[in-house]
Amino acid sequence: MRIFAYGTLRDPEIFRRVTGSAEPCLNGLPATLPGWRRAPLTGTPYDTLVRDRHAEVEGLLMEVDRAMLARLHRYEERLYHFRRVHVTVGTVRVPAHAWIADVPPETASS
Repeated sequence: MRIFAYGTLRDPEIFRRVTGSAEPCLNGLPATLPGWRRAPLTGTPYDTLVRDRHAEVEGLLMEVDRAMLARLHRYEERLYHFRRVHVTVGTVRVPAHAWIADVPPETASS
């Protein structure tokens, strides 16, 4: 499964602690997610994404196996929803999934 990481999961040490291996992170491809921007997730030190047609978010496109995906879901499950997105790698549009939280309207509009 392809995932797009834009926050803490881009850190190989954090990725290794969560999944048991840093390999997908170390082998990840630089990617951008057009039509979205980072926004603070209220009450946490983390960010999420909100739609913004004038923005794009940089991150990593990674390939993970089922066991890693299950661990990643447990890591992200309380705050984020797993959503299908399309990222750009170079000039190629690639389907992937990303964890994105719901944000209050005031955060989404800032």
